[in-house]
Amino acid sequence: MRTSLCLFAALTLAAVLALFLCFGAVRADAADADWQICALEGEEAALQGLTLSLAYHSGDHLYWQSDVPLDGGAQRTAFRTSLQRLSAPYERDVRANLYAYADFGVSVSGGELDVREMEKEGQMAAPLADLAEEARESGAYLDAAARDRARESAAALFIGAEDPAAVATVDLSDSYDFVPFHFELSVPDAACIVSEEDEQALRAFFRVPVPEGTLADVAVELDAQGRLVGGEVHAR
Repeated sequence: MRTSLCLFAALTLAAVLALFLCFGAVRADAADADWQICALEGEEAALQGLTLSLAYHSGDHLYWQSDVPLDGGAQRTAFRTSLQRLSAPYERDVRANLYAYADFGVSVSGGELDVREMEKEGQMAAPLADLAEEARESGAYLDAAARDRARESAAALFIGAEDPAAVATVDLSDSYDFVPFHFELSVPDAACIVSEEDEQALRAFFRVPVPEGTLADVAVELDAQGRLVGGEVHAR
């Protein structure tokens, strides 16, 4: 019995030591984050003095909080790990958060769609308007055979539109030179609204190009009067 207890204690101690050694190896490698800055548009000099804060987690056990100077300065990454599940990452003294949204996956239906308002909210809806206009001009949305072909195409592309009038694969760079971001500002204990003028200024500053060959599958639904009442955009 004494031999069994000693063996059990030795195995337990070995397991604990191995666990701590693995944890130390994880910390050593994981904490050494290296972010590469690549300017795709605009003047690199405009990045002077700007720092990007990035927060990532894995399974609520590993947390990274990186501060990356966009002008090439020294990067800082704080790494936190725990065997117990953590409910929140690092607490930071944040004065304001600016969020940028761009929805490359659109699925809408019900009533006539306002493409302009959808674009304001960061939904890439311009391909819906373009394809709907093509369907109106060709009259395909009134052709039963054309609608049957559209349904078959939608099913083949795994598009869920129930009664598409037209389906196509488009290049998003034909509709957008830059990603049409929608911005929201969050300030503690304050209600903030980003005006249309401010949003245009922010879009002009944060210009992320849409590369040629960025494909998306698009389907539109039109009513009997040719109004756009539903559609889907799925970037590949």
